[in-house]
Amino acid sequence: MTDPNMPPAPPPEEPRAQTTVHNHNPPPPPKKSGGAGLAFIIGGLVVLVAIIAWVLWSGGAMTPTPQDRDVDINVQLPELPNVEPPANPVPAPPAPEPAPSPD
Repeated sequence: MTDPNMPPAPPPEEPRAQTTVHNHNPPPPPKKSGGAGLAFIIGGLVVLVAIIAWVLWSGGAMTPTPQDRDVDINVQLPELPNVEPPANPVPAPPAPEPAPSPD
């Protein structure tokens, strides 16, 4: 007779075919940036500074030629009356310093 407090015996296991998977992937090499992104940024800044310098110090390359200018600088001014300028009076001599107070 069997003990009622004991669990029943497990059924016998059938042998199974097991598949073993071997992954032999080496770890990826560490990423080493050659600084190409930074080189593009610095190159862009150099080009921007060169463009600004050319615009500021182009030596008047973008000014119009004299053939394009037609400026009338003859201005008709009204005649002013002849008036004698006021005479500059001689300044008065400076006032004497006050006497010290007796204390």
